[in-house]
Amino acid sequence: MQHLLILFFATFSAAFMATVPPGLLNMNAAKVSVEKGKLNGIIFSLGVAVMVILQATIAVYISKFLHKNPEVIDILLKIAVVVFAFFMVYFFVAAGRNKKRK
Repeated sequence: MQHLLILFFATFSAAFMATVPPGLLNMNAAKVSVEKGKLNGIIFSLGVAVMVILQATIAVYISKFLHKNPEVIDILLKIAVVVFAFFMVYFFVAAGRNKKRK
């Protein structure tokens, strides 16, 4: 149980640090606060915080599952290679078509 708490706080800290710099969520919170009032801005920010906590919790459970099932990691790696190979071919073909049009 202690391992899960450490993993959760590490994941939450990383997610929190990713949302601290000015970005889409922070600018949206400022916009809501200016346009609809301070209370609505705070509610929006609390909603963002709840979603970050939810995402961190899901990430912890997924990492725990993957740690217990290394064969799933192997399957995901193979799927990733196929997907990236497909996109590589697609974008090379798309780039070739754009050159010919010029």
